[in-house]
Amino acid sequence: MIDIEAIRKRAEAATEGPWEPKNWTHVVSNEFYIASMERGPLEAVRADSDFIAHARQDIPALLEALAAQVHANEVLISALEEVKKELSGNHCNGCGESRGGELADMCDLCGASIHAEEIISIALKSSPRLGEKETRP
Repeated sequence: MIDIEAIRKRAEAATEGPWEPKNWTHVVSNEFYIASMERGPLEAVRADSDFIAHARQDIPALLEALAAQVHANEVLISALEEVKKELSGNHCNGCGESRGGELADMCDLCGASIHAEEIISIALKSSPRLGEKETRP
């Protein structure tokens, strides 16, 4: 599993940016040389220099985007869990009439499908929280 907090700490501890390629053989910040790539094919040196230089801005941006997605996932999981609680009773999702503890494909009174609880359970299993191992139905 990826240690997001360790990545965040390394990014925060790194020399302030922006980092920029200099002569395509060095990456520099305002005060320091960050990296030197003086050997290898010119195109590879340029690509490496560009990648390293942009990492200072890209990694924090990726961490922010990931945090936003994790938060959105948490909100959806919480909502699904609440809906699952609502559906876990012995009542039809459509008309609210008692099902008498029996599960069927359709409600005898209103014809509503009553498989929503199962669908939500599958969705919850396939959307693990950060730090939990992903499981598939």
